[in-house]
Amino acid sequence: MKSKIIFFLLFVWGNVVLAQSISPSAIASAGIYSESGNLQLSSTVGELAVQTLSTANLILTQGFQQPLVIGTGVPDERELDWEVKTWPNPVYDQLNISIRLAKPMDLILEIYDLTGKKVWIEQLSNIPANYNHTINLIHLRQGIYFLKVTSTDQKLNRIIKIQKQ
Repeated sequence: MKSKIIFFLLFVWGNVVLAQSISPSAIASAGIYSESGNLQLSSTVGELAVQTLSTANLILTQGFQQPLVIGTGVPDERELDWEVKTWPNPVYDQLNISIRLAKPMDLILEIYDLTGKKVWIEQLSNIPANYNHTINLIHLRQGIYFLKVTSTDQKLNRIIKIQKQ
């Protein structure tokens, strides 16, 4: 009886020790790996998205095979005191945008389709604290789009889903 207990404890202890030494990896049926300079990108089929990071020209959606957790310095929006409203949604021809800022600044308005392709961009310079703007969307097909409003210093960033009829 004692030998069975000792064997069982060694078996469990051996599995626990081995489980702690496994390095991060993903087993997948398909995927890609690309490398350019100091930028590396890999993806797998069926990967779950857990975090999205963005810059002015790049949007990266991270998933389970990312080995490191990197924190981002996102400022508290309550301190920034800004607001973006759009109407009507769904939109037919013209999208109205109301922007309320704490102080005048430069903004970039971008519209992306569902594939992430940028289909429209406009830079607004030195807009006042309360500003209304209209975008003509008659050239876009019916579908789902994303309006991205970003300050030129990258401190303000807002993405709004828009349905075009």
